[in-house]
Amino acid sequence: MKRILLILVIAGLFTSCYDDFRLDNVYSSVAFSTADGGSNIPGVLHRTVVKNEGLKLDVGINLGGILENKADRWADFQIDPTLLDTDALKASGYELMPASYYTLSNPSRFEIKSGSILGKVTVTLDSTKFLADPKTVGHTYAIPFRLTGTSEDTINATLNTKVVVVKYINHYDGFYDQTGTMTEFDASGNQTATSALKNVIMFSTLSLDSCVTDGILNNIKADFSMKVNVNLDNTVSFSNTAGSVANQIVANGSNVYDPATSTFSVNYKIVATDGSYKTATAKLVWRNRIRDGINEWRR
Repeated sequence: MKRILLILVIAGLFTSCYDDFRLDNVYSSVAFSTADGGSNIPGVLHRTVVKNEGLKLDVGINLGGILENKADRWADFQIDPTLLDTDALKASGYELMPASYYTLSNPSRFEIKSGSILGKVTVTLDSTKFLADPKTVGHTYAIPFRLTGTSEDTINATLNTKVVVVKYINHYDGFYDQTGTMTEFDASGNQTATSALKNVIMFSTLSLDSCVTDGILNNIKADFSMKVNVNLDNTVSFSNTAGSVANQIVANGSNVYDPATSTFSVNYKIVATDGSYKTATAKLVWRNRIRDGINEWRR
């Protein structure tokens, strides 16, 4: 009987400790997250939208000190341009995004609904104005958020601001599996070799419908890069970059993009300064992209 009584007492102690552990904190608070999206600057979040995949993104805050949120809560904010005045942000070249480039689903308040610990505001970018500005292809324009008030006990003093810096990429951006054939010729047009092409080529956004590659054929380096432009009819044209002028790129047959399969079917010729050249017949199939530090295998 004494043993049973002892077990019950110990069980009661553990239950009491567990209940104490599960109690909410004394104070509740709201804060932005520490996520930086690859900026590597505290308080700065890099975000990337994709042309033709929706020019929207969410900015959010977290509720702390509450295990189960059973009430609607809120936190007010303002867009504060002075947040861009620090030395670190000036050195990064960030600029205040023009107000006409975006709208907010709520212009001044994050709402945290009962049952959730997250409050979000949706940023919708103006497809005409935002995409027409050449600066938006890089992380240049920033929307600086500062929390100013809340229904909770406190605003986290070290996580009360977030500078959201937004750029866009086009639909072609990413890594491509390349397969095909390369044939080599001397300056007299005599075939000297044939080999298989099988590697990964990276496409990086230059503008709305053009990218630059990190290589050509089986060469992944700056002097073998090229610009790729997808025309309205999905035909493809090529041109050299400043670093690849020694290897002139010339179309050598049909060059098209298939949006249904995200595949480039290309035929081109690379002419060296000595007159020798290489031809390529290849397919480049979209594989993945890295956006804001996240590896995306689907679009």
